[in-house]
Amino acid sequence: MKNNVWKIYSPNEWLILLLFASAFISVFAIVGVLILVPVYFFVTKQARKALPENVWEWLIVAFALIGIISTFAFSKNALWDSATNTFQLQSWYLKVLSILILILSIDVTFLFHILTKRALTDSLKLSAIMSYPCFAVALLQKILGLYASPDRPGRFASVFRNENYYGVAIECLVLISLYLLIREKERKNKLLYAGAIAFNLAGLWLCQCRTAFLVIIFSLIVFLSIFDRKYLFITLGIALLGGLVIWLKPSLLPRLDSLSDNMSFRLGIWKAALKGFLDNPIIGRGYFSYSGLWETYSSGEFFAIHAHNMYLEVLLNFGITGFLSLVGYSGYQVIESVKACRNSKRRLETALIFSILCALLLHGALDTTFFWPQTGIFFAMILAGSNAYKLEK
Repeated sequence: MKNNVWKIYSPNEWLILLLFASAFISVFAIVGVLILVPVYFFVTKQARKALPENVWEWLIVAFALIGIISTFAFSKNALWDSATNTFQLQSWYLKVLSILILILSIDVTFLFHILTKRALTDSLKLSAIMSYPCFAVALLQKILGLYASPDRPGRFASVFRNENYYGVAIECLVLISLYLLIREKERKNKLLYAGAIAFNLAGLWLCQCRTAFLVIIFSLIVFLSIFDRKYLFITLGIALLGGLVIWLKPSLLPRLDSLSDNMSFRLGIWKAALKGFLDNPIIGRGYFSYSGLWETYSSGEFFAIHAHNMYLEVLLNFGITGFLSLVGYSGYQVIESVKACRNSKRRLETALIFSILCALLLHGALDTTFFWPQTGIFFAMILAGSNAYKLEK
């Protein structure tokens, strides 16, 4: 009987499940799995599946190579720590990171090629279930006063090391849980996923990620407008009611009082990042380049590790060539997923894809929290997992 348990899934499907599970343990766990993926496909003699199949798939490798070139050419020690008399972000860290991203580009090619409908669906179910202990960790952190950073008291990151990463994960988990709630037939399972939505929304008040509140509302509107408009009107009504309540009592929304100051600071970061990009627009300046140029381009005023904008971050780090490579690759993968859903008449999956894409594009205008393994896994597998949406033969 014990041997039969392992036969429920194929080895490749177990790998996908392990990858999702590791995202709820720590960033080191998921990075460890990703580093070992090449070992896995060589041992199992599946290395050919790690090779891109067309010019569009090769673009992710091109992007990674551009990142290596720009990082080795321009990266420098950054973020001086006067207390320890050292640099917090050393050039060699960034060079190692650029090589790891090349390995990641090979990993994702392999993972997308082996992804099955069952592996993706059950991984999403696992994610919804794991959001319960994820919330429990954040709640325990609140009870014990364990902050991810002493500079941000009152905000809790659960297993994600940063409160904004937790907020982005919540965006995905709410949409995933809604997808599963609608998809399920059994009442007990519907209650399970309805509970996951409720606990994740409660988690927003623990991580206090302001952007996530708005992103979830807009993403839900996109989801329901594609799936069934009768639910859309209910969502719009709730959103309008919620907006009225917040307008009458703004203190209900965490950190709303500091929104204006925060946006002014980010505008300063964006202006400095834009100047840095325009000075080297072809291949950019390499990974985390803002951390090394903020003093020069912002007159020492707007300190940050990154540009706090997904679009500017890519342009600044990898230039126009890197930006077009990543956009071309990502666009191709999303189009393939949508086409697969349309051909197999998967309306619910189409709604999930577009709502997750909405979350990515909206939140990306204010932060770069998708370039993190624990959050990136959700976007990558849902948006680029076209094999999971194809008609089963």
